[in-house]
Amino acid sequence: MSKFLFTISFLLLCTNIQLFGTEQGYIEWKPIKGAFGYKLEIRDENKKLIIEEVVNNTRYLIRTPTGKYDFRISPMNVFEKTTVWSYWNPLNVVISKRPSILLAELSLDISELNKPIIFKGKNFLTDTKLKFTWGSRTLNAKSITLSDPGTLSVLLSPENAVQGKYELLMENPGNRILSIKNFLNLTDNNEADRLAREKAERERLEAERLAREKAERDRLEAERLAREKAERDRLEAERLSKMSEKERLEAERLAREKAERERLEAERLAREKAERDRLEAERLAREKAERDRLEAERLARSKSDRERLEAERLEAERLAREKAERDRLEAERLAREKAERDRLERERLARERMKDKKQVIIDGIEDSSNREYLNVGSYDLDMILNDFKKSCSPSNLLETLVEKCFSNHSVLKMGTVQKADILNYLLLNSDNYRTRIKSYTYFMKEGSPQMKAALEKMISKVDKTSSIDLEEKEFIEKAIDFQKKNSK
Repeated sequence: MSKFLFTISFLLLCTNIQLFGTEQGYIEWKPIKGAFGYKLEIRDENKKLIIEEVVNNTRYLIRTPTGKYDFRISPMNVFEKTTVWSYWNPLNVVISKRPSILLAELSLDISELNKPIIFKGKNFLTDTKLKFTWGSRTLNAKSITLSDPGTLSVLLSPENAVQGKYELLMENPGNRILSIKNFLNLTDNNEADRLAREKAERERLEAERLAREKAERDRLEAERLAREKAERDRLEAERLSKMSEKERLEAERLAREKAERERLEAERLAREKAERDRLEAERLAREKAERDRLEAERLARSKSDRERLEAERLEAERLAREKAERDRLEAERLAREKAERDRLERERLARERMKDKKQVIIDGIEDSSNREYLNVGSYDLDMILNDFKKSCSPSNLLETLVEKCFSNHSVLKMGTVQKADILNYLLLNSDNYRTRIKSYTYFMKEGSPQMKAALEKMISKVDKTSSIDLEEKEFIEKAIDFQKKNSK
């Protein structure tokens, strides 16, 4: 059996696979002539072989989890045997997600664009792109450095940077784009210096251009005059060589006179040219001064307009805040007035509703056969009890519950069950902790009544009192459970 080898020249189209959401990445290579399939091996970071497959085409779909791997490929011969393996190639499988940052906005001066901007966030990649746009203007990133998956260092290109509010566009592979409107507020605090530098640069370039043009004109004029003089001298020499001595002397005299006239003419032309150049320079200087003046006036008007618009914006915001505050206060006042009217109306209706039942309940406290008060709610019962005459200090209890008053204590008369019920109902709001515990215990005894007002008051105490003691809360909840059970 003859043996043969393939010289492998794989073109790996993707060694850093990006998985975009639910999409998949591929490994792809150039076909090898004479190959009867390919064998692919993939190993993990621990050099453990995790995939070993025969592939009939030149493309393989990656289904491994995210992580770092190595892979190699070998073409197979007609006997389905591998021939020669490629090198182990790195394979980095990552998931591209939409980037996010912690900053809500960023304010910079144009002079600060030569320093890196640090972004903190999530889902940053080495292929993350970033730019800022404002209308037709774009600030591109000169360099982007990924320190770690949560830190991105960006150095912007300051060309064409002007003050304004720019939109942030941050993009990960797979069209995962983060867009934040008005994110970068770019200011120019050194606008006067910048304008002065730009003006000086324009003046320098204009002076260099005028100097180059003048030097070129002078060079061309000197060459022309030199050519004309050389030609005249040649013709004169030829003419003189054909003359007699007398004619020669006469010709020399005429030549000297002519040379003198030409010198004087040249001086005159030079003076006229110098004067024309001076007048032209003065005209250009006047035009430049006029352009600078108009430009300065335009910039001053532009700055004045910006300041006026900013002042109008701030004034409009102030007026809007004042109006919103007035509206809020007015709404609160109307709400308080309505709540007060509703409260008074409820009390009036309650008084009218209880008018017929009120005296029956008051009399029932003295009558052991009357249990009407047990079905009255907490709000109504409090209104009824407020009409009772109060006893002497310090108890301030209802007179009907006190038999005798002393300076530091009171003697109660609990002749009926009704009086015990009413007393313990009043003690639910006592300032003394032990007294309140005794009242809760009363309402969770086997013989305690099913009293609607007491149940409502205890439920309200649990719901509205956030700083209630845990032990007291437990007593209240037990009393509520007992009252609910007895009321079924």
